[in-house]
Amino acid sequence: MDIKQLEAEARFVAKHAKHNLNLIQGNPDMVLPESREKIIADLKNMDGLHQVFEQQNKKDRRPGQSRLRTHLKNLVVSILRDDSQKGKGEIA
Repeated sequence: MDIKQLEAEARFVAKHAKHNLNLIQGNPDMVLPESREKIIADLKNMDGLHQVFEQQNKKDRRPGQSRLRTHLKNLVVSILRDDSQKGKGEIA
């Protein structure tokens, strides 16, 4: 099993951890009482991992993509720079 498959499986499990946690907390008889606490702790851990994955996805952008704010900021800076470089007699 390669790293991409492991990552895909981890993402799948992490994505569904909250649902599984709610299921187990709502129906405690679904799992053995001896292992219930460990399973709940593992599911909470996986839910935290899902939050990390989601934050990474929000931060990731494809090369060449930029937000509108960045484009507008660059445009304003270039306009202001052009105005400041003009001489006294020139009209902006």
